[in-house]
Amino acid sequence: MYIVYFNNKTIRFDRVAHIEGSLRIDGGTLLRMVDIAKLLQIIENSDSIEILSEDFEAVFAHFCSFFIEVEAAGGVVADGEGRVVMIFRRKRWDLPKGHLDEGESLAECAAREVREECGLEQVAVDELICPTLHIYNTYGRWELKRTWWYAMRCKSSTATTPQSEEDIECVEWCELNEALRRSQSESYPTIAKVMQEYKIMQTSRNKL
Repeated sequence: MYIVYFNNKTIRFDRVAHIEGSLRIDGGTLLRMVDIAKLLQIIENSDSIEILSEDFEAVFAHFCSFFIEVEAAGGVVADGEGRVVMIFRRKRWDLPKGHLDEGESLAECAAREVREECGLEQVAVDELICPTLHIYNTYGRWELKRTWWYAMRCKSSTATTPQSEEDIECVEWCELNEALRRSQSESYPTIAKVMQEYKIMQTSRNKL
């Protein structure tokens, strides 16, 4: 199964349907498409789309051929008391992330983006939380971004500096439950997914 996010829409590639009331598209229909325009027209009025095929891997590969694929990394940064960093950008709460630079590892990219977007210097990168996929149009060029999200640590809730040139208005430390709430109601589906996976990871650690 693959899940791709587009604005507030979720596009799922799988053999069987999972979401009641979702828009369901036969994978063969997508395989006959020669560009992304027809698919965008079909999914315009639905927030949950499931593209179904026994060979969903091939359908997803065809879907990817419509885009320029890019890599990025980011993370959930926690302090010693479990509070996490969120950034406020373009009227939504978000997490620090950005494109992978040439010669850079994914973990290095995640740490650099935290430094640049939040002004946090003493950050350690721990384990991978999950990857996410989302599509977007930048200046007429459609891209498929794969973002690798890491759990990260900062010794304390040190002062932050928003990166204004990236339209970040503020950087805020908040309790985990508050971060989860914001991710569900004031953010993007990708961020909600990352925070859910992070919560599961933290719960599993606490049980050990």
